[in-house]
Amino acid sequence: MNVPDPLKGATATEDETSRELQEICQNVDQNTGTTKKQKWNRVQKMTLMTLALVNFSASACFALQAPFFPREAEKKGASHTAIGMVFGAFSFVILISSLIFGKLITRVGAKFMFCCGLFVVGNSTIMFGFMDLCPGGWVFVGMCIAVRSVEGLGCSMAITAISAIVASLFPGEVGLVMVCRDGYGM
Repeated sequence: MNVPDPLKGATATEDETSRELQEICQNVDQNTGTTKKQKWNRVQKMTLMTLALVNFSASACFALQAPFFPREAEKKGASHTAIGMVFGAFSFVILISSLIFGKLITRVGAKFMFCCGLFVVGNSTIMFGFMDLCPGGWVFVGMCIAVRSVEGLGCSMAITAISAIVASLFPGEVGLVMVCRDGYGM
């Protein structure tokens, strides 16, 4: 029987899976049932720092537009409701697409999804920077919503992949690592 491997997108044999489970079980204290603390290796530390930086950047993509975008949008003739729709599109797309990407991650792999997400969010952020060249009115609002929606897709891909990578690299300390990642990112 083959078991999906979320990092590779392929399948692992039962022998590989049972070997990994044995390694995890060896790190469990038999008296308390808790995981024994181990030192993180260099790869784990570098991965955590990279993931925290990506999480910070994803948060910045959401937050950095708040100080300047409403003024620029009003200059282009956008209403306050339309400005709110541009802000909300990002979060709404993340909410919906993260469910879909969570299902797809076992097929495409976490590393591939992570890289694609970073590519999409980076390019859409650059595209959003050129929205001042777009004509005003509803064309401007529609383009902003479209670009922010694509940016939300990329961010959702990256965040979903980060969760799978953390669960794979830190099997006994997922909660601690997620707090560290979110603490640095927020």
